[in-house]
Amino acid sequence: MVALKLGKLNMIDAVKATPIKGGGGIDTFMNTALAAPITGLMPPEILGAILSVNTKPVSFAVAVYDPVSAAERTGFENPFGEGVGFRASATLKAKPFGLQGFYGIKAMFSTLQGFDFNAIPDLLSPSGNGTVSMTRSCPYYSAVSVQQYLYQDSSDPSRGWGFFGEFGMSDGNPTAQQWAALLGFGGTSPLPDRAADLWGIGVFRNSLTDPLVWGMRSLLELREEQGLEFFYNVALTPWLHVTPDIQVASPFLEHNPSAVFASLRMNFKF
Repeated sequence: MVALKLGKLNMIDAVKATPIKGGGGIDTFMNTALAAPITGLMPPEILGAILSVNTKPVSFAVAVYDPVSAAERTGFENPFGEGVGFRASATLKAKPFGLQGFYGIKAMFSTLQGFDFNAIPDLLSPSGNGTVSMTRSCPYYSAVSVQQYLYQDSSDPSRGWGFFGEFGMSDGNPTAQQWAALLGFGGTSPLPDRAADLWGIGVFRNSLTDPLVWGMRSLLELREEQGLEFFYNVALTPWLHVTPDIQVASPFLEHNPSAVFASLRMNFKF
């Protein structure tokens, strides 16, 4: 099957379609690092085109888009005025031991200019002239991912639970994030008579690029961000879901303590 999407596209909707982890902050994880991992090259809303080719056992997708976010604007004001973004991905569907798994790779590239973090010491120097250095280093990002069921209901293969993970790296300049990793478990509830419930637990770690960390050390001490999230989505009725959620996160600022967040999300489905 071949599909082509054109126009202003919400990439969060694409993340929600993943079978085990889910995403988008709607039904499963709420932290962006788990719900919709940031790449630094593709904004949450884009103006562009996505071509998908679903074949067996590998599916492919190619996207061409404006790398400037189309959120809160039409995207047609100055389309592709600051560059062009490209994204290519391939997903292998396999069934080790009879259980469905999804193994993916993706690569992204952009011509968008960005701030050169190597220039930070010069800008902070008392003798600096305040000139902002731009770079045409053509930022890139690549990642590998896995989603593998460890249990599937024989009568309904879409029901089950398993593990997921992703590791990605960027050039680190002009994108602020050097690498990102996440790992977790989740899926539909294994509890009896709770087929519509969802659950998940995941950990993540994000690293800032060295030129940014070293360039800002005279003002801020930065470190890797890491955290954990657990949720349980209770289907009280087919149209009403309530999700208790707990997050623990250590921020990028070195001397800031870890924070704990507890929340209760309620979704009405019409």
